[in-house]
Amino acid sequence: MKKMTKQTISVSGMTCAACANTIEKNLKKELGVKSVQASFATDSVYVEFDENIFPVEKIERSIQGLGYVIGEGKKNTKKDQILSDEMVLILSLFSSLLMMFISMGPISIPHKEYILLVMSAPIVFGAGRGFFSRAIKQAKNLSTNMDTLVALGAFTAFFYSLLLTVFPTYFQEVNNGYYYEASAMIISLILVGKYLEKRAKTKTSNAIQKLLQLNPSTTTVILNGEEVEMAIEDIQKGYRIQIRPGEKIPVDGRVVRGESTIDESMLTGEPVPVYKERGEVLFAGTLNQEGAFMMIADKVGKDTFLSSIIEMVKNAQGSKAPIQKLADRISSVFVPTVISLATLAFVIWFFIMGESFAFALSTFVTTLIISCPCALGLATPTAVSVGIGLGAENGILFKDAESLQKLREVDSIVFDKTGTLTKGVPVVKSIDWESNIKSDDISTLLDVIFSIEKQSEHPYGKAIVSFLEGKSNELILDQFKVVVGKGVKAEYKGDYYLIGNKRLFEEYRISYANYDSASIFIAKNDHIIGTVSVEDEIRQESKVLVSELKSLDKAQWMLTGDSRQNAEIIANKIGLDQIVAEVLPQEKLSFIEKLQEQKKVVAMVGDGLNDAPSLAQADVGISLSSGTDIAIETASISMMHGDISKLPYAFRISEESMSTVKQNLFFAFLYNSIAIPIAMGLLYLPIGYIISPMIGALAMSLSSISVVSNSLRFKYKLKQN
Repeated sequence: MKKMTKQTISVSGMTCAACANTIEKNLKKELGVKSVQASFATDSVYVEFDENIFPVEKIERSIQGLGYVIGEGKKNTKKDQILSDEMVLILSLFSSLLMMFISMGPISIPHKEYILLVMSAPIVFGAGRGFFSRAIKQAKNLSTNMDTLVALGAFTAFFYSLLLTVFPTYFQEVNNGYYYEASAMIISLILVGKYLEKRAKTKTSNAIQKLLQLNPSTTTVILNGEEVEMAIEDIQKGYRIQIRPGEKIPVDGRVVRGESTIDESMLTGEPVPVYKERGEVLFAGTLNQEGAFMMIADKVGKDTFLSSIIEMVKNAQGSKAPIQKLADRISSVFVPTVISLATLAFVIWFFIMGESFAFALSTFVTTLIISCPCALGLATPTAVSVGIGLGAENGILFKDAESLQKLREVDSIVFDKTGTLTKGVPVVKSIDWESNIKSDDISTLLDVIFSIEKQSEHPYGKAIVSFLEGKSNELILDQFKVVVGKGVKAEYKGDYYLIGNKRLFEEYRISYANYDSASIFIAKNDHIIGTVSVEDEIRQESKVLVSELKSLDKAQWMLTGDSRQNAEIIANKIGLDQIVAEVLPQEKLSFIEKLQEQKKVVAMVGDGLNDAPSLAQADVGISLSSGTDIAIETASISMMHGDISKLPYAFRISEESMSTVKQNLFFAFLYNSIAIPIAMGLLYLPIGYIISPMIGALAMSLSSISVVSNSLRFKYKLKQN
């Protein structure tokens, strides 16, 4: 199978959800592009593609061909653009207000239509040129978006006024006034709205900015025995770096000399500084506190842990929640429908109701302008972006929008025991021998056990090795074999040894009925000669976690390959009622499937390689960042620093995010359902009210801003609590 490249590309110029749909539609046609997700809210396009067939340069050219600008790596340019937008905005708004005074003020100005023509043209075709150029490019691709509505509305108002100005006699019968000031004010108000919307959207995704700011720009590298100030981009693997008190760690690496405490809170959410000494791992972006030390760079650039988190958050914020599919489907037909309704309003008022041409034209323009696909397009992605960003700030990594939406639906949580509810570092309490074992033989037996477990990767094996380290000698075994999920088998000088759980002894038909089932069994030549007592320390936060999840009405199970007796001891200590013990990895998977067959929405929380199948099968897989790489990769949510105490907060973020999405969608649908009929003139016959194009432009801008503001509101609400 070919390896696909995944990349998030920054794109500016998208003005509504229809723009994102257009980009997706065009890129999906290309051979070599597997999947595309364009996000209007985050100004980004996530693409999964085959670099050999359709490289990123072609993807960027394709997007540019649609009228959008590739924004990656152009931060300064973007900043300058914002300042330029402000200047254009002020000039346009001031000129538009002056035009309204000239047009409607008490002072009669001769030939004012020519003054208004000269003043409005730069605003409509200068400040508003972006709307026209994008609308034309959309038309060339047989697509429409918000630019189409704005360009059509402003141009119609301006062109109608131009005809009255140039051919006043010919249009004498339909001359009910000029719309120069209206066309200019439409552009000005929408520019104001887009500017405020851009500022608000930036706040919804400032989690990435915070993460980017964690990296220092320079650091002190030791080259040829001298300290050299060096840019972060120039650091290579193997460089030795001097870190002083108060400095940030520039890349991933290890301490090689000295010691200190490191604040990893911005990366992991864990407030307590972590003590680091020689050999301990360091992460880029974390803050050195008191001590000075030297480190060696192991991972630089995009390979650092911080970079991988930033990429993960970018991809997640640009992904789409299932609930957004409805908004996307509506957005794709929204603009053509609005143009049809605006035309219908013009035809009815002018040809059927006999109103003036100016009146019918006004309803046409207002219907185009007031309709807002922006609010519809922003409803879901802004709330999703805020939710994922809030999670990242608190050490909860949602890998995509679907996991953010799905988590709130979870009613059943299955925990792995070892490494999840416990610390996963078993400790041997004692090794007990059968009464018929001579004391002179014990030393040799301990050497054999030590040698066998030296070759095992199982946590219990490592615990036994740790217990015997320094007390026993390593021997050369004749044979060694791992029996997956059960234990180990080995041969030494003609004797066969078995060390493992009771499943291993059931397989070899060795009775263990007279022994404590909580122990590891040791057998020599099919006879049990001893047992090992092991305990695993419970995580401090497990008891509170179980209690909080119960208060959220979540059913909970603990699954473990450990003995039932050990499982019950752990479960009783943390208040968990339901346990399934002595299960193999495939049986964990079967248990998840059975819950799903009962129509339960299941979250699996685990950290080990053996949990990967269950994490993949569960509706929501939750891994601990301290777990194996495969478990982290498989899960859809990752809890940083192995901290499961924040799981209830993750549920709350999911709940609030989806609640905000529904509020936003309801508002967007309600706004358009009310605004469009009124713009078409619904209230004119009963009460004589009609909306002007300028009021329509103002209402459209405010609707978008209100949706973004509502998404930001839930962010501050959760932060305050």
